[in-house]
Amino acid sequence: AGPAAATPPHAAAPEPRPALRPSAASPAHLSIYVRPYAQRALLDGVEVARDAQEVRLDLDTTRPHRLQIEHPCCAPFVRDFSAGEKLPDPFELRVPLQPLPALLRVQADPWARVFVNGRAAGTAGESQRNAIPVPLPPGGDSPYEGQAEIRIEQEGRQPFVTSARIRAGTELTVVAGESEVKP
Repeated sequence: AGPAAATPPHAAAPEPRPALRPSAASPAHLSIYVRPYAQRALLDGVEVARDAQEVRLDLDTTRPHRLQIEHPCCAPFVRDFSAGEKLPDPFELRVPLQPLPALLRVQADPWARVFVNGRAAGTAGESQRNAIPVPLPPGGDSPYEGQAEIRIEQEGRQPFVTSARIRAGTELTVVAGESEVKP
């Protein structure tokens, strides 16, 4: 092999190499465990899961995101992730959804007084206009179901008392029985 050819003086210098762009951050792998379950999970307003106990997704950490988990018996869960937020990989999130109160309507004389678990809650007429919120009792077998004692007092009648199974976020109607007139 002979001597290397010299670059002619009129030849252009080699083009500089483009600067390497930093690669996009790898996505964070999320596992979200939902109780009771996610009827819908939305990421930035787009549904990413339905009827799932575990929601898995990859999150681009270079931009902000909003995660929302919905179930009809519970208040929506919302978690905002900021751009550049450092997340462990994999990232696990446990989400016990907060139960909404049950809603009670009473069919009785509009002036009949309504008591829930011994506390005055309004009148039957008021319950027809705006359902009475009944919080679920703490410490039960399930945070999403429970029992409530409903007492309805109508003028000139024996009180009507019943126990009702209530479920978070659902509506319940109690019809006051035809109790006898007080002697």
